[in-house]
Amino acid sequence: MNRRLFKMDKVIDYYSRFDEWGRLEREPIEFQVNWHFIKKRKN
Repeated sequence: MNRRLFKMDKVIDYYSRFDEWGRLEREPIEFQVNWHFIKKRKN
């Protein structure tokens, strides 16, 4: 399995497990900040 896909699966699992998707609808700027750091860590 592609390493990047594995990491994305873990992120998706986390967001699904703790209802983060609903929270992101309420606070979309937080997602953008988190996504910035997620992308930064993969380099």
